[in-house]
Amino acid sequence: MRKAAWLLVIMFVFSAAAPVSADVAPPAYPPGFNPEPGSEQTQVRMEAETVRINILQKTRGDELGVAAVSALFTMKNLGAAAESMAVRFPAGTGDGWFGVATIEGISVKVDGKAVDVRKISGEDPNGFEDAVPWVEFDVVFPAGKDVMIEVAYTLEATGEYPYAWFEYIFSTGAGWKGTIGSADLIVSFPYEVDEIFLLPCIDSNYGCTSPGGVFAGNTITWQFRDFEPEMADNFVISMAAPSLWSQVMEEKARVSAEPNNGEAWGRLGKHYKSLIFSPHGRRGFRSWLYLADPGVETLFQLSDEAYTKAITLLPNDAQWHAGYADLLGYFAEYAGYEGVATLPLKIKALEEMRLALELAPEDEVVNNIALDLSWLMSEGIVETDNGYDFPWLTQTPVATATEINPIISTPTPEAQVVSTSTSAPVIFASPTSVPVVVTAKPEEESGGKVKTPLCGGALLIPFVMMAGVKLWQTRGNKRSR
Repeated sequence: MRKAAWLLVIMFVFSAAAPVSADVAPPAYPPGFNPEPGSEQTQVRMEAETVRINILQKTRGDELGVAAVSALFTMKNLGAAAESMAVRFPAGTGDGWFGVATIEGISVKVDGKAVDVRKISGEDPNGFEDAVPWVEFDVVFPAGKDVMIEVAYTLEATGEYPYAWFEYIFSTGAGWKGTIGSADLIVSFPYEVDEIFLLPCIDSNYGCTSPGGVFAGNTITWQFRDFEPEMADNFVISMAAPSLWSQVMEEKARVSAEPNNGEAWGRLGKHYKSLIFSPHGRRGFRSWLYLADPGVETLFQLSDEAYTKAITLLPNDAQWHAGYADLLGYFAEYAGYEGVATLPLKIKALEEMRLALELAPEDEVVNNIALDLSWLMSEGIVETDNGYDFPWLTQTPVATATEINPIISTPTPEAQVVSTSTSAPVIFASPTSVPVVVTAKPEEESGGKVKTPLCGGALLIPFVMMAGVKLWQTRGNKRSR
């Protein structure tokens, strides 16, 4: 029953929408009219745009992230007569939860001169609300001449910790004459860019980083040429929250300067671990599918190495042993859903958990992690009146070879060895493997059937939970290793 309850708990998935930043747009058309290529009512074309999103290292209060945005638009009237119009710019979008996400501090210049902006209401670019805030400003477009429009504002990220989302909407520029000639979008980060800090797009474009960027130092650049933007072209970047990214960099610098600092190694392992799993109470990997996201394996290796350093330097610290067990147990459970051979990692997780309980049987953090693992691996760790039993560690395992068809199957490359602190190397199937032979205890698999992952797009439907949700949230809030 407890296992079934836990499976229900992990199905409760939340989602969030990012705040808006977007192209300037021509005046609103009558309700219901959506201009398409060749049907625009203006002769003004957006010849070029350059957008810079500078993500700041520091945030304000409890914000996930803040960026300073500047956008330069080169507009040209292709007609024979001058056009005067109130150009519009969206200042908010519906967030999908009956609210509106807005941007702050909008300032506008036309040909280098500041102009006044007026607040108005307009259609929601995301289509969630009937009306959202916009601003408008007056511009004269002489025939055959370029007009430069500069827009600057502050953009606050949304998303779910540990990941922050920033969005830029191209589709509002579709109302101008013809196509957009060129668009360059440059995102600057507080540190040199490492792809493991970015969420890739796997099976959807929701809450992930738009593909196609060119990496250079601390920037990524996206370029578009001669395109008519649609909603599918709107830009999103999903990255590790700047505050967490900063902590990783700080701990990396600390362990480099103080290689015998066990606490610093433990904190680094914990930070890497937090980036591996989904923000929805860690119910699955960050992009749901382990085999399709190489960053997950890299983060696991880095976290495993850091935790191993911590427990080697601090062998009697129960909490770091428990934190390491937490990493191994969750990773093994979810990777196992995809046919990866993870039994050795599960055994190692139980060994670390048992040692942590022996070192500090009354420690609240240790016991919270033990309780989590007893729900996660109910056959291997069992809660009793006197603490916990570990059947897999106290019984002679009778292993069976079970053929499992992975969720993803493409041409087969060679398998690779992932280094962990287990007594023997753990062989992981590479992201493109075909049927994997998994050695598992009879208790792990029932009738040779593969476990189905309870996460991903099919489960983005909220379930009403009862006592299990409260218990899960309480334990999650107390976890510190």
